Amino acid sequence: MKIGGKNKMKIIQDNRDGSAEISFNENEVKIIQKNKKLIFEPSAMKALCNHLVNIAAQFNLNLKKHENQLSFDNEEIRPK
Repeated sequence: MKIGGKNKMKIIQDNRDGSAEISFNENEVKIIQKNKKLIFEPSAMKALCNHLVNIAAQFNLNLKKHENQLSFDNEEIRPK
């Protein structure tokens, strides 16, 4: 699954195991390096949330039964 256009942040999900990667174009990388953060206007935030909910749903469908029973309430997110 690919989310995002040619010149936009892309979220690509591997439907085999639910993993995902987020890639950025050169301009987005410059903005992140300069500001040290991403800022989303309301319409962009709504679109991002919709995409993330879809990814979460697909991810849960692809989890093995024992992985789906694990709890991660306060676990830190550590990107590779």
